[in-house]
Amino acid sequence: MNAIHSPDTVKRAKDAGFHCYPTDEDMFAESSYILSICPPADAMQVAERIAKAAISYTSQEEGKTEKDKNPPPIYILELNAISPTTARKMATLFTGVNLQLQGNQYARRIVFVDGSIMGGPPTLNPHNGIWTVPRILLSGPEFLSATAFNEFSATDDADTLVDEEEDDGEMFERLLQIKWVGNEIGQASGLKMCFASLTKVGKTKYNFPIFCLLLVY
Repeated sequence: MNAIHSPDTVKRAKDAGFHCYPTDEDMFAESSYILSICPPADAMQVAERIAKAAISYTSQEEGKTEKDKNPPPIYILELNAISPTTARKMATLFTGVNLQLQGNQYARRIVFVDGSIMGGPPTLNPHNGIWTVPRILLSGPEFLSATAFNEFSATDDADTLVDEEEDDGEMFERLLQIKWVGNEIGQASGLKMCFASLTKVGKTKYNFPIFCLLLVY
């Protein structure tokens, strides 16, 4: 949320409790996680904006101090309904940015995470006060937290949670009900495409054969 948005949009966001950054560079500098949720057709453009902001922020050394050196990585969660091919193109884009900025003491390493949102918007049950919320599915080689439960690690016991103090990445995964579905970019977005296909054809006479085809695939 920055200067490209209308005053009315900014006001609605602030009224809802959101903090609005004046520029993409400010958002990149101060965020630990960036969630991309937009119309799928605009997803690549958003990724390119983030990449541009990363380069622009790193090149601006004026006003930076010693505490700005060697900053922590920033996680980009791509949560739009895009194809696995597009997700891999984004991963390649951010890998290129990391390589371009490698060696710069002010550079933040970008960790790209493929993802999808499964389910409708949060809904409050007026009878019991319980919220029904969607699940967020993620995939990629790097998790949000070094201590977060990783059921795809060969060293983890699938029945045991890590017994350590919860860090911000683990808390983020818990609050957003995140489920990791694989260690490769494209797996989460691919699963979303299958789910969307089943949802769209679920009421047609071709429901059963298409369902079988997706399972075999």
